[in-house]
Amino acid sequence: MIEFLKLFSVIDDSYEQQEETQKLKNQIRDKNKQIEELQKQIEKNSKVKKSTASENKKNEFIKALLQIKYGAEVAENPRPHVYDPNDSYKGKDGVIQRDFESKGLTKHLPRGKTLKSWVSSVELDN
Repeated sequence: MIEFLKLFSVIDDSYEQQEETQKLKNQIRDKNKQIEELQKQIEKNSKVKKSTASENKKNEFIKALLQIKYGAEVAENPRPHVYDPNDSYKGKDGVIQRDFESKGLTKHLPRGKTLKSWVSSVELDN
């Protein structure tokens, strides 16, 4: 097939064509580098840092709500009260899990491990 195309000058193995091909490959490589740099800039700019103060206030609020609704013991360690399918059936009948299920909000319930990490560093004033 290639010989057939060469016969009708569709394919030419001349030096100019090879040189042009190499130039195009170099342009593609340069454009790919530019795309990578722009993607890095987009990723860097899209990572909006939350202030530590805001993060702490959010965690304090979550722990305070847990304490108001479920008591200090659950607020201190909410993990066993939330079902995590990756962590056996522990928490399947937890009070937090049951409340979210009864309201149809289980898709908004974080894993117990996540919830624990949010409240573990918070000390509430009683």
